[in-house]
Formats: sequence, structure tokens, C-alpha cells
Amino acid sequence: MNNYKDFCVYDFSDYAEEITELLTHSLFIIEEKSTNSISTLSYNGTVLLPFSKGAWGLNTETDVSSYESFKDGSNDYDMRLIYSANKINPEMTAKNIIQSIDSRTTYFMIDHLCDIIGKENCNTAFFNTIVLK
Repeated sequence: MNNYKDFCVYDFSDYAEEITELLTHSLFIIEEKSTNSISTLSYNGTVLLPFSKGAWGLNTETDVSSYESFKDGSNDYDMRLIYSANKINPEMTAKNIIQSIDSRTTYFMIDHLCDIIGKENCNTAFFNTIVLK
């Protein structure tokens, strides 16, 4: 990130077809103002298991397709804007994400329902890194 002022950061959550806490997925949408390009960023398990290594994923297929569905109006994943760009501090949020990448946190699929220290999922990683203005 050359200059955080060149970027807008948005938070979206999607709820798949059933609105349940278990199926909620949180992600960042990063828009570069000068090029109008969009990237997605979210924390995921590296293997589809309840416990696994975790990693921040940039432009994952599911995140990109969810966002494209939202933008084209079909909104197949019931994606919702949680925080708009003017509510998020992009510089501090980016610093927190970098710290999260450098930590030894691992993935736990339902961490947002039963918080375990040293574990994260897409929702808890998101809320533990976002900084609001």
C-alpha cells in the first residue's frame, strides 16, 4: 500500500442463502481510487476442516464472486455493507492485518460462536483487525 489515502476500505458480510450465525462470512473490499480497481481480503482456513492453519486470502474466488454478485444486483450471497469507507481507518486496519499475518493464530471454523484464544475465523479476524474512525 503506497499511500493509505489512495485506498477505500469497505466491510461486507455475506450470509449464503440461510441467514445464520454459522454461515456468516466477513471480508474487506479494498478499492484503489486512482484506478477504480477492487480487491477482496478475508481470513480463511487453509483446509476445509473445523481446525486448520489460517491465512489471509487476497481475491479468493468465493469472495470475488460474492462481491461481483452484489455489484451486479443479483446478490446471490445476501452480501451486506457493514462499514463504509468513511467509517474505517485504512492505515490502522492495514497495520492490524499485518500484525495478524505475523502472529501464530490458527483457524477455528466457529470461533465467532465460542471464542478460543489463539484461534480466529473470518469474522473474528475481521473484527479484531478493523479500526473505525
